[in-house]
Parts: sequence; structure tokens; C-alpha cells
Amino acid sequence: MSALAPAVWRSRNVADPGEDRKRDNIRLLVVGLGNMGLSRALAYQKLDSFEIVGLVVCGINGRTGLPDSFGNYPGYTDFDVALSATRPDVVSINTWPDTCAGFAI
Repeated sequence: MSALAPAVWRSRNVADPGEDRKRDNIRLLVVGLGNMGLSRALAYQKLDSFEIVGLVVCGINGRTGLPDSFGNYPGYTDFDVALSATRPDVVSINTWPDTCAGFAI
């Protein structure tokens, strides 16, 4: 696994001439906004190296009590649609243990 790390790191930080956009930040999709997901999303907002590209919550449209700054991110109720639409580099899965494997595999 350590042999792969430099190649992955290099591909993230060296511009490919064929890329149609510059990718400075790690594009992040946050799945789940319960206590854990909300605290992690707030932490990611403070990190300059991450760009939240979307939020996935089953009831995102009716969800209240979210920080005003979350209104700037697209909200999704379907993980597959969000994954396709946002094309993240990383997914932060913050769901119950019995459901998180379905997102990760």
C-alpha cells in the first residue's frame, strides 16, 4: 500500500495537461448530518484544503437547524445522484453502522 501512496499523492498535486479545471482543494461530499456528520462538516468548512461539494441527507429538503453556511452547498437525498453530480475526491460517511457499508462498498 505504501508503494501506491506516492502515485496517488502525485496525481492529486501535479496538474495533468488534459485536465479542464484546476483542482486545488480536496472535493468532499458529506453523507449524513446527525451529530457526527454535522460536527465533521463544520470542521471541514474550517480547513482550507477541503471544498464541500454537497450534502446528502434523506430529508435534506425539510431539515431545519443547519448552519446558514450550509445553504451554499447543494443538498441531495440520493447518494448515487450526489456522487454522480458532484464527482468528489473524498466522501465523509456519517451514518449509522448498519447503513454505512452500503455507501462505502
